[in-house]
Amino acid sequence: MAIALRGTPVFGGGTAASNTLTADISSLGVQAGDFIIVGVCNGNTTSDRAAATCSGDVSGSFNLDADLYSNDNNDTNAWAFSLKATGSDATLTIGNLANVAHGYTVWAYTGADATTPKDATPTTSTRTNSDLANPAAITPVTTGAKVLALYYSSQNNDAAWTAPTNTATNFNQTKNGKGRLGAGDVD
Repeated sequence: MAIALRGTPVFGGGTAASNTLTADISSLGVQAGDFIIVGVCNGNTTSDRAAATCSGDVSGSFNLDADLYSNDNNDTNAWAFSLKATGSDATLTIGNLANVAHGYTVWAYTGADATTPKDATPTTSTRTNSDLANPAAITPVTTGAKVLALYYSSQNNDAAWTAPTNTATNFNQTKNGKGRLGAGDVD
């Protein structure tokens, strides 16, 4: 079976008054066996990466695949979580975040390998005082694999990003109170 998106990726955000986000992902129609990837960011001035958590209402706790703290004029904390769903999750809870503005995106895929849904090591990259980070290349082992790139920026402006090369079809972004979160996938 080929790897395919399940539904349209969900983008959302939270306010500075809460350290927990609830993401309604019922529109994705997640099924047992789907592979779910969650990207989260916030514009906190201190590193609070270690405490963040993500869990589904059916499948339980997600794996933390990568985290990043960018310490510059526009600080950013970012996380990437994943999970092979054991049921039809409709709600995710993302917790232990600082009380600042947050953004999140949730992507679900059908057809991922049941044993090894991730066959490449995630990479992270940051760049001080710029939104043009240059991460290391990812080369999947499995033919037909997808690469999902997550983008975060803590900037107080409304300038939209241009989709990275080869991701225009599924690229989207959301602006929270302090920055942007974007994502795009490619075969």
